[in-house]
Amino acid sequence: MWPALLLLLLGAALVRDAHAQADDQADYCLAKDQFPYLYFGSKTAYERVYDHKESPQNVPWCRPSTVWMMASAGTSYPDRATLVRLYETLPPLQDNILQNAVQDDGGQAGQRASRTRGRGSPWPRRRGRLCAEDLAALARWHLNVTEDRAHWLTGQGQADLSFLARRLKRRLPELLNTTYSESRFRFRYASGQRTHESAEAFASGLFSNEVELPRPVENDPLLEFDELCPAWRKDRERALKEVEIFEIGAEMEQTIARVSYRLGFHYNLSMENVDLMWEMCRYDKAWKYVSLSPWCSAFTEDDLKVMEYRADLQYYYSYSYGNQLNVKLGCPPVKDMMDHFTRAEMSGGAAFESIPPPTGVFYFTHDSALHMMLAALGVAKDPVPLMASNMEQQAKRAFRTSFIGSFAANLAAVFYTCDQGERHRVMFYLRERIVEMEGCQVGLCSWNHLRTKLAKAANGCDLNFCHTSGSAPFSASSVLAAAAAAALLAARRLAA
Repeated sequence: MWPALLLLLLGAALVRDAHAQADDQADYCLAKDQFPYLYFGSKTAYERVYDHKESPQNVPWCRPSTVWMMASAGTSYPDRATLVRLYETLPPLQDNILQNAVQDDGGQAGQRASRTRGRGSPWPRRRGRLCAEDLAALARWHLNVTEDRAHWLTGQGQADLSFLARRLKRRLPELLNTTYSESRFRFRYASGQRTHESAEAFASGLFSNEVELPRPVENDPLLEFDELCPAWRKDRERALKEVEIFEIGAEMEQTIARVSYRLGFHYNLSMENVDLMWEMCRYDKAWKYVSLSPWCSAFTEDDLKVMEYRADLQYYYSYSYGNQLNVKLGCPPVKDMMDHFTRAEMSGGAAFESIPPPTGVFYFTHDSALHMMLAALGVAKDPVPLMASNMEQQAKRAFRTSFIGSFAANLAAVFYTCDQGERHRVMFYLRERIVEMEGCQVGLCSWNHLRTKLAKAANGCDLNFCHTSGSAPFSASSVLAAAAAAALLAARRLAA
């Protein structure tokens, strides 16, 4: 009995604290915020995170020989299932929020709120903490994406890749400021409209309309290796345990309570409703970067950081270091890159003189594959694993999908030939910013060091484990987390 009572008292205290924090932030108005929080995990606008410096990247006594790049799709629409949920949930929720914001005048207020939607009229306040400007923006909001456009690239997504190509051309004029040749430039993309359109937009940014893209490889082992691995698909279900624990933890409970109170509800909204508001917030912002999404006004900056961490947990365990299967699966593109650079190293020799490697290799895939490749390279790896219980400790974590896995995320590696020091070196760029790789100097890696560091991924890339009956061991943190979740759920059932 006592553990159950203590749990109930703790829950009440969390809600009370959340309401107190909401009152402290009652004056916050998104429409008046000159520097709103714009980091939304995998749906972060690329415009927000890329390096805006466009000067050529010069490496003393070195010249670029070739560039290899892997990118995810640009800004896209949600999948069909998410679109259906947004259409079913948000308009009724929108009406309820607007009704919460008007005076109770015998039932007329709610009707007036619905009738005035779209006019931007301020309402007398009864419940909730949204400012008049944010309420007016919410009243004008409507979703205008049909289901047949699910997972399609948007106009902003085309711009993401086209301008990326133009900037890359300015940074590497020795390689890319030339006419297109099929033998010198290789393009490849995973199946799907958004990856195809992303590749087309990028190719057009480099060479106008000169490039005729090849057809995608069916069940591509280089760009869709995760989907071809039954062991990974089976193990992925366990990856969500850490997220489930976080969703019933203190940070998320406080966020749900604050959001509900801020929107004028006398009860806590469901996790699904809060998640859908956040989904719409981040999609809206990515689609129209210069505009604010009214759904973002439901969240304070602290709330958005909680939602971002939840998304990071999803990606960490589904596609990255949280599961060793993810790290092992990321080897095919690493092997391809290393093989390409080996050819570039040897291209001066007689045996390779007649068949030099392409000057540029450009791949377009899904964000899951990109994350797995980054894990295989050791990029953005934290010394302490991300867990449901250590969000505060991970405030300055390296693994943030907002920075490494946004819309149009990309990793470019440039192979240099040098006249002084070591003959060949490699520089990595993530979202057009230099990557600090272990054992490298300011992002510039010795080719010999890189071959040693990535030898296992490049030379021992064996995915036979995908088709065995067993799977690779899951992370120890998830085993402990699952036990903690079971204990907490049992306590909650006892309290009920």
